[in-house]
Amino acid sequence: MKIQYNIISQSRAEQSRAEQSRATRILQIDYIRGIAMLMVIWAHCGAIFTPVITFFHMPLFFFISGYLFKKRDFKSFFLRRVKSLYIPFLGYEIVFLTLRNLFLNIGLYTSADWSWMVAVRNIRDLAPLLVHILLFDNVDELLSTLWFPTCLFFVELIFWCENRLIHYRWLTIGINSFLMVIGYLLYVRANVIIGWSYNFKDAITVILISLFFYDFGVLSKETKIFSFSGSPKVLEKILALIFAVVLLVAWRLGQYTDYRACSFSNPINCLILSILGIYSTIQIGRSLYRLCSKNALGQFSNSLIKNTGRWSYHFMALQFLAMKPVSALIAVVMRVPVDKYLGDFGLISIASAWWRIIGFVLTTVICYICAYTIRHLHTIFGNGKIWPFHFFVG
Repeated sequence: MKIQYNIISQSRAEQSRAEQSRATRILQIDYIRGIAMLMVIWAHCGAIFTPVITFFHMPLFFFISGYLFKKRDFKSFFLRRVKSLYIPFLGYEIVFLTLRNLFLNIGLYTSADWSWMVAVRNIRDLAPLLVHILLFDNVDELLSTLWFPTCLFFVELIFWCENRLIHYRWLTIGINSFLMVIGYLLYVRANVIIGWSYNFKDAITVILISLFFYDFGVLSKETKIFSFSGSPKVLEKILALIFAVVLLVAWRLGQYTDYRACSFSNPINCLILSILGIYSTIQIGRSLYRLCSKNALGQFSNSLIKNTGRWSYHFMALQFLAMKPVSALIAVVMRVPVDKYLGDFGLISIASAWWRIIGFVLTTVICYICAYTIRHLHTIFGNGKIWPFHFFVG
């Protein structure tokens, strides 16, 4: 009996350690996703080194999503994706559509030729917008970052089907690599962008490319090429710094990537740079997490960044709106007409490099306060069961 009790105790201890290790890994994934989200806001503020960040920050999101992929039956998988990606999308789109005329009167939208923002005066104006929203298509300039949940939804749906129908893992990897090449060639060689809507014309092209990075995340988890837990080894740290330098040199040599628009200086180079950037961010993020865990201030900053990762949907949706009061403040301080520059896409166009860094900090703070408020209200009102808070569970 004593031997049996010892075996049970050891088993429970091992299970507890495994659960603790799994919890630590998830926390560090949230932390690195938070870093990636901060990079997105930094890039949209147009701060220094933005071209370097654009090499890899969106592929990193697809990579993390792939790393978190779990095999489930279709009903469970589909409902989870609808709840976490589609429902919050509907919530934000409907709220912003309701406020569109107000935003137009205030002057929050750009007056550029490419802007599709027009007033909603009657049901004829409203009907096509609602149809696009239901088809998972963004209709608001301030929510232009919501191309990502649209792409991620279909990337995950395609990968689930591949994983269910194809029993040879190497074949799935080969198919997704081939689809990525097709995605690149469609744009680079044929200059073709395939899509289903007027607001997100390059959806399918981006999805084809993103499948590779999603599958890369799945493969990394299966083979343990990347680890999110613990502190990186010395060699991993050295490689991360070397790869970061390579990214800087590539930028100075004229390489560029606009992942959203499928625009690349050289697809092969940009693919390599994306992988190097993903590796560097993960290893540097692991190092920072462990370093900051040693004191109270560092633990507080870790907590803020982890929350940013958990609430990344809200940060993604609200960042351009959050930039508007920041742009107004910068305009007042710079003594230029607020109404003349408030409609600039992103931060005010005449902001200096220092103002862009300050703008990034203020935008992040506003997004954090808004995300915290939404999550707090979601908890108060019956865990999101009361409308409209169940729309914002992302």
